[in-house]
Amino acid sequence: MSSLIVSKHFMERFFERVLKSECTYCRYDVLNKMQEMMHHYESNAFKTFKSSSKKVKLPFGKKYHAVVQNNTLITCYKVD
Repeated sequence: MSSLIVSKHFMERFFERVLKSECTYCRYDVLNKMQEMMHHYESNAFKTFKSSSKKVKLPFGKKYHAVVQNNTLITCYKVD
């Protein structure tokens, strides 16, 4: 996970939708919290698909999806 690039948009959406707090733009806060929320199989999926040249929607935690492309976290969604 530490090799992922975290876009500004992803950080803003992560703080808004997941943490429900003001964005601090701290990459380490985002990655650490995501790692805490993930099951081992979700972490393995990130390792496998993070460098895809196409956008890939990957689940993390029980309620969220992250969109990843070219080793960059693009945005996150809350699953309804």
